[in-house]
Amino acid sequence: MKHKLLIVILLTTLAVACEEHEGRLIQRGVELRLAIAREFERLKSEQVPTNRPVTVDATVSKFIPPRTPFQDAIAILRAGHFTVGEPYSFSFAGPDGRQTEARLVHAEQTLAKYFGGATEVTILLDVDSVNPPPTVVKQAEGYIKTTYL
Repeated sequence: MKHKLLIVILLTTLAVACEEHEGRLIQRGVELRLAIAREFERLKSEQVPTNRPVTVDATVSKFIPPRTPFQDAIAILRAGHFTVGEPYSFSFAGPDGRQTEARLVHAEQTLAKYFGGATEVTILLDVDSVNPPPTVVKQAEGYIKTTYL
């Protein structure tokens, strides 16, 4: 009987810990969204042109630092209302001519819409693998860009 009670107590404690962890991820996602919105407003007030990508790497990496578990990063992005794509990989020639493989996850969010255009934030997660599925984020970076039709 004591073992059953102990198991119930452990499972309850684990469930509470999981809920707290999930709540912290949701909070980080909301804070990420607000931080990027503040960065966009700052760029507008300083009249920084965003017709070319403007990096927000420092902001993004505060909320998704290196070695963040992949599932946590996805939860943060979704809580921040980002549309998150599937992991993909591609190869390219590095500066030394050697082939390098990049493994990325792409997430987007529209910050503002205009007649004939929009400003979007894009976040790229550099992940450890694609197949098998990613387990950790090696680096997160982002940029804001305005496009016009």
